[in-house]
Amino acid sequence: MGQSPDLVSAYISLVTREEKHWSDLRFDSPNEAMGEWSLQFHPQATTVHYNQVTIESTDAWQLSISGTFKALEIAGLTAWNIHFNPDSCNQPIRFVNCVIGKLILINKTNNAYRPSLELQHCWIGTLVLPTECTKNLTIEGGGIANIDCPPADSPNPFKGAVIFKDVFFPTTVKQTGLFEGSQAYRSLHSHLKKHDNIPAANLMRALQLRSERTDDQGFTRLTNWTYGTFAEYGTSPGRPLLWLLGLYLFTCALLYFFDQGMVNPELKYVGANAILLDENGGRMTRSALLPLHSLVNPFGIFFDSRKLIIPATPPGSILLTIQGLCSDLLVLMTVLSIRRRFKAE
Repeated sequence: MGQSPDLVSAYISLVTREEKHWSDLRFDSPNEAMGEWSLQFHPQATTVHYNQVTIESTDAWQLSISGTFKALEIAGLTAWNIHFNPDSCNQPIRFVNCVIGKLILINKTNNAYRPSLELQHCWIGTLVLPTECTKNLTIEGGGIANIDCPPADSPNPFKGAVIFKDVFFPTTVKQTGLFEGSQAYRSLHSHLKKHDNIPAANLMRALQLRSERTDDQGFTRLTNWTYGTFAEYGTSPGRPLLWLLGLYLFTCALLYFFDQGMVNPELKYVGANAILLDENGGRMTRSALLPLHSLVNPFGIFFDSRKLIIPATPPGSILLTIQGLCSDLLVLMTVLSIRRRFKAE
């Protein structure tokens, strides 16, 4: 290719022509003087699925990336295999809106430089992560069907930050035939935890538990499903609170129309408590307070005679007991999620 940036521009213009389908394509920059590489293969995101890639539907069947770059960005590419082995790059290497059958990173144990990689809205069949292969890894949008990761006791693939944002990861074979089970998530969780990367490690732990759900049975499977559905396995502390609010409002509505509660005949109601006796406002107030009572003490509606208000019917008592137990469980999930999120010991 020579040493001229003009030749780089001509080369990029050639390889990104829409009608071209390369069987073997190489990006090998001899030095930083070659400038910044920006390759736009398609103006819009491709619609080819990663497990339906053929040589006719790819821009490059085999792509090798090596050499030294100031910057490298590849957008709109469809490729079957990419061997990712740059010698140096001043900025993170970016793939945008790409479909890749297999992205293979190379072990960099004997190199001082480790590349940083950014994947934005890319769909990848298999991501191969050998030991000590990258510095920073950022994946935003898109999805990865399968991850080939070294075992937990091997050297870490990462040296720096690892960020996953809105990325699809499968947890069953029904979602994609490339999925090979939970082991990759288990290994990634271990590597990320060693780096003290709690958010990414928790995400891998959640994916591991969700993918193992089909192997669980009985009460274990129910517990797995409950924790995953209502708290995302501890990765979403706010989700149990939203369920708690929804359950509270639903219970209030049922009580208002079917069991608005009654005042305790053993107590006297004076001052602010007198509102509970009011025919209109009192009914709404009793319907709002009864679920709060059961939240504090789910079984108190049967045994605590000191309550200001009590259910008027047996079905109301049963409803409040169930609501109270479920609410306390959601509060517990919130506490566990916060503990996991911030690694409280």
